[in-house]
Amino acid sequence: MLWPEENLSEGRRQSLARIDRAAVAILTGVEMLHAARRCESVATPSRHLDEGVVEGLFFACRELAELVCREIRPA
Repeated sequence: MLWPEENLSEGRRQSLARIDRAAVAILTGVEMLHAARRCESVATPSRHLDEGVVEGLFFACRELAELVCREIRPA
């Protein structure tokens, strides 16, 4: 879906829509990292996320943040 503002070019509307989706994905990833951290402090070790999963979430958030930084700049 395109960004809802109609006074922008179609390309910019696509870019803003990608930024919006990436920002929501970053928020979701950070919430998952927070939940993983909480599990480490209160749950038994059998319920902890694997360290590779946590590292993967960090890398995913980083890549998404880089996408936002690239997309937000005007062409």
